[in-house]
Amino acid sequence: MSSTQKNKINSLITVIGIIFLSIVIALISYDILFGTYSINSNKKISNVVVSKEKELTKINIENTELIEKIDSIKNDESYVENMAREEFGLIKEGEEYFEIEPE
Repeated sequence: MSSTQKNKINSLITVIGIIFLSIVIALISYDILFGTYSINSNKKISNVVVSKEKELTKINIENTELIEKIDSIKNDESYVENMAREEFGLIKEGEEYFEIEPE
């Protein structure tokens, strides 16, 4: 094989290599910009995570309040009595119930 043929083969290999690398870079770039794990998708997922963390914090606060309410119902007779009067309109024996109508 002559040196010009070797140079042509080396040039051809170089061109094929550059084309192959360009295709690989283009596919990776497309995946980064538009694929499943793209920058835009990651931003959307991050927004969902932040939203769900806020929702979880709200639910945890609500759960704490409910646990405190359950504890009061179990251990505080005056709380139960007050709740029975306010929420259910119950009265003790011998008491009279008066409902005041708004003017």
